[in-house]
Amino acid sequence: MSLTIYFDYDGVIQDTGKIITEQYNLASKGNDFDVWDFFSHINWHYILEKSPLIDYSIETVKELSISENVSILTCFSSYEEAREKCIFCNHLLTGIPIVLCPYKIPKSIVVPSQGTILIDDRSRNIIDWNTHDGIGILYGKEKAGLKSVQNMKELIKLIDGMM
Repeated sequence: MSLTIYFDYDGVIQDTGKIITEQYNLASKGNDFDVWDFFSHINWHYILEKSPLIDYSIETVKELSISENVSILTCFSSYEEAREKCIFCNHLLTGIPIVLCPYKIPKSIVVPSQGTILIDDRSRNIIDWNTHDGIGILYGKEKAGLKSVQNMKELIKLIDGMM
């Protein structure tokens, strides 16, 4: 029986945080504006093109998708972000389904969490997933009481142990 595994995108597959922060700092100098307005107007194509992929993330997703039911589960704050992530993911991870989740809605509401695995870099998403009978794995950080891995090799070992 195969596992159902959801990979978060930002912070697990691609490190978009640094470029987003740079863009935010440029836009906010001397300006008073709403953060949500910023996210709905930034150039997501630029963000995705300039942000580095996380080591072995693409290879790991592809490897696991051979035997497991793997999808990308990513949040979005604007139509442009959703569109650009779909284009970018379809290019890098052809054939891997992409599930889009509006930013303010918990991922456990968008897809069934019970008995499924979520790999995410945000502890609040992992806690919510676990609360809804899912198996949450915190990526790149450690937090007491949560399963966590620091890299993709650790993730493969952990998932291999679940099969």
